[in-house]
Amino acid sequence: MNPLNNRKSGSKTAHNHRTLQKDVGESGFSPKPSRVVVVGSGLVGSTYAYTLLVEEVADEICIVDIAKEKAIGQALDLGHAVPFARKTTVWAGTIDDSESADIVVIAAGASQKPGETRMDLLRENSRIVWEIAREVGRLNPRVILLVVTNPVDVMGYVAWKASGLPSNQVMGSGTLLDTARLRWSIAGELDIDPRSVHIHVVGEHGDSETVAWSLGNVAGIPLNSFASLTQEKRHELFEQVRNAAYHIIDTKGATYYAIALGLTRLTQAILKDSRTVFSVSTLLRDCQGVQEVFAGMPCIVGRKGVMQVLELPVTGQEATGLRRSLEILKRAQESLDLEDYAAREAQRSRERAVLNASFETGCDPGGGYDVAVEELPNRSPTRPGKRGTSVAILGRPARRPRKLYRPGQPQRIESPASLSDRRNPRA
Repeated sequence: MNPLNNRKSGSKTAHNHRTLQKDVGESGFSPKPSRVVVVGSGLVGSTYAYTLLVEEVADEICIVDIAKEKAIGQALDLGHAVPFARKTTVWAGTIDDSESADIVVIAAGASQKPGETRMDLLRENSRIVWEIAREVGRLNPRVILLVVTNPVDVMGYVAWKASGLPSNQVMGSGTLLDTARLRWSIAGELDIDPRSVHIHVVGEHGDSETVAWSLGNVAGIPLNSFASLTQEKRHELFEQVRNAAYHIIDTKGATYYAIALGLTRLTQAILKDSRTVFSVSTLLRDCQGVQEVFAGMPCIVGRKGVMQVLELPVTGQEATGLRRSLEILKRAQESLDLEDYAAREAQRSRERAVLNASFETGCDPGGGYDVAVEELPNRSPTRPGKRGTSVAILGRPARRPRKLYRPGQPQRIESPASLSDRRNPRA
């Protein structure tokens, strides 16, 4: 069977490999297949999916994109590589496939162009990330949501607010890549393995980021002790790291190899619960006097997402630089006015529910009938993330049903007497 066919998540007929794994799992011999959903099949999303396949990280890889044909092409291309790697199910799906996912990676949105900063993408990408995260949170309350869309720190905050997930289950790639770039640069200067360099870039993944030089070391020896790492050299290396993305974008158009591999390492840490320290963007409740801001900071990452935030004890100029970076991110968060955005989204959802109900029942909401709209409570033990809206058209005969509306899904019609018997005169 073609793995690209649209089908419901968890379908037993989707693929022989998946069917076998499900049957064995129910017998107690094998766990549920691990699933990663990649939303956005551009350069970063597709390279990440390819790296997942080569590194044999996930059992199932689902690619979702608003350009469906592109997602199908990416899935086919990756599927043809499966014979050279571990058996993995790859398909182009929809956001509904997130319902059974372990991890959803948001790589959708506008990319940075030559001459642009990451913050220039704020308005356009916040809307895209909000809509994706809202649906993912509605479908799967246990998922780990990993954001890579820029500006990634603010987009992590948007995803957290939109999804309704606990803060530990939402993280951005943050300063993961900046930290790797700095370690690589220092290792080149010292002529050692980059994995032996321990240092972290913190704050914004962007122009205001800062380095905890005072805590950097090699085998416990402070970096300040190395004669070749003078203050001027450290400043030069940091400038190279901070401007690395601009240089790469100017020369080849985009960055995607290093971030894809970094995301793959994060995915491994989550699925294997390895509890590895990464510099990711996470919710900082109170750091350097700034409250509730998403920013890059070393974190212990495991099966539950961010297991612990390791706030670095920086002082002096490093503390001042970090506080300035956090304040910039805080202002960017507040400029979006997400509370107002959420209220507008809720109102639009209610209006769509009313129109849906009036279409199904033949009632005109503007024709003299009262329309009652209320949130539909969650009573499903198997789908705890499902929510919806209950809409009642009042003033109709008892045979007229009540419509239960959930966006994007066909719904059944019910007729509780308690509602259908309530009548209001025409206005």
